[in-house]
Amino acid sequence: MRDIITTIACVAASLVIAGSASASSTSSTMDVSVEVQNNCQISAGALSFPVAQIRDVASAKTAIDAQSHIDVLCTANSQYQLAIDGGSNPVDGRRAMSNDSGGHLFYDLYTDQGRSQEWLAGTLRDGAQGSATGPVRTVVYGRINGLSATTQSGIYRDTLTVTVNF
Repeated sequence: MRDIITTIACVAASLVIAGSASASSTSSTMDVSVEVQNNCQISAGALSFPVAQIRDVASAKTAIDAQSHIDVLCTANSQYQLAIDGGSNPVDGRRAMSNDSGGHLFYDLYTDQGRSQEWLAGTLRDGAQGSATGPVRTVVYGRINGLSATTQSGIYRDTLTVTVNF
């Protein structure tokens, strides 16, 4: 009987201690925020014309076409505009490639495949709204309007600066 009384006393003492050891709590809030700034990234592919040669009078007047692209990745739903400068070798306001001998070869850029809408140096072109799923591609069409009998042989180059305004 003594064991039963001792057991009951221990259980009662445990309940008293457990009741007096109950924890209190309180809560607070934590604000979470971030500012997403409008931003764009741009990359441009090379505009490489095929090898050109004059075989006869008709081939000298044949346009030489090529195309490239500009990829723009902006913050979702951003409005932006693209511009392409006149290049590093402009002659009388026209885009031109030059060779090591100082020869020049004129070329033009266009916004359409039919090459009827010229993209003049510095002209802003509205871009499509960007999305968070990937870059928006703008195709750039190039044309050399034929070669002349005075066109020097060699590799002709130019460097264009492509700018995105957002």
